[in-house]
Amino acid sequence: MSDFSTKTPIEQEKISWLHDRSVRPVRSPVKIKSVGIIILAVLTSIALIALAFQARASWDVARDWVVPGTVPLFAVAGVCLVHLLVRRAFRELTPALVFLGLAVIFTILNLVRSGYSDGSDAMRDSFSILTGIFLALTVVSSVIAALAVELRRPVKVSLPEA
Repeated sequence: MSDFSTKTPIEQEKISWLHDRSVRPVRSPVKIKSVGIIILAVLTSIALIALAFQARASWDVARDWVVPGTVPLFAVAGVCLVHLLVRRAFRELTPALVFLGLAVIFTILNLVRSGYSDGSDAMRDSFSILTGIFLALTVVSSVIAALAVELRRPVKVSLPEA
């Protein structure tokens, strides 16, 4: 039973389990590799978001909700892409990289075409639509691939010995 009359309540039967700091596991130091992986995942997410904003920049009509509304999906996809890369799941990663490569190609074509056209342009609209489609396919394929890899061979976490 807890003794609430003391400054700090102490439970006698759990003294070695809950309140004793010496039995708590030691926190492992942060590894540079882990920090690098996190930074790479954030940069990949930012790159996907930048591709989406670039595709949005060539639209003539206002669809201001589309890119900000899908930013969380791009962030998750960036993390999934780096996770698959770190897990060396290259077979599962290949479709997402192909779709991402096609999105980059259509973004470059859109930028090149913008130098030759003024105002509304059907070809730029086509490039923007194709970029959006391939970005969506990148998001879907990377999330499905990450889920498939984790279901087949989940990450094993080992706890430090006390």
